[in-house]
Amino acid sequence: MNPVKDGLRKVLGSRVPAAFVAGAVGLALVGEWVIKTVEPHGIHWLLVAGIAFMVVSVLLVRGWFDRDPEGHMTCVTGAIARPARVLFVTSSGRDDPGPAGIAIDHFCAAGQLERVYVLHTDDTRGNRAFQALRQWAENHLALGTIKPITLPADATDDPKDTYDAIEAEYLELESLGFDDDEIVLDYTGGTKAFAAAMTLAGAQGRRRLSYVAPKGRDQAGRRDPTAGYKVIEVDLVFKVATA
Repeated sequence: MNPVKDGLRKVLGSRVPAAFVAGAVGLALVGEWVIKTVEPHGIHWLLVAGIAFMVVSVLLVRGWFDRDPEGHMTCVTGAIARPARVLFVTSSGRDDPGPAGIAIDHFCAAGQLERVYVLHTDDTRGNRAFQALRQWAENHLALGTIKPITLPADATDDPKDTYDAIEAEYLELESLGFDDDEIVLDYTGGTKAFAAAMTLAGAQGRRRLSYVAPKGRDQAGRRDPTAGYKVIEVDLVFKVATA
């Protein structure tokens, strides 16, 4: 992570290439005016050298700005998840809140949580797990905070339906004024397809991901339920290599 790069990306967004080009052209025009003022009968050789220098500088800076290890993905973890206004969780298929309840508790305690979207399948087990989670959550959150995302029963095997549903909710949230930085996808619990869909959705832009982790493990490596749990935020930084 580089705070300078991140700051430029946040301010300029997709306009970064145009900003570099505009800066180079502007410097070239100023240089030409200065040199013509000094030598009004033609373009001084220093202008040619100056333009060449600026072109090389722009290419080097642009390369630095974009440089990330090709084909490599780094996951920066360890920080306790920051507050959020919107949380996506998956129902675990159990009759207790499970990891989703821990995530809801964490973000509720932060004091900014307004909406919780629960992914669940439209079958007996999925509907029962969603109802159990909603009943539990109503003791912690205002009525109407829990919002279901009901998926086909076979969505447990294919992440595409889940991914499409999450993207549709992001579009709606964007239209309502929510920023990506205010939304968290917690991929703990649920099926592997749910986790895959959430991770794919979280890899778009600078979206936020989190997961529930135990605070301690026993000597065999199993989680120690008496140690409690924590909600960890994951920051994905990657660049896919192209042929």
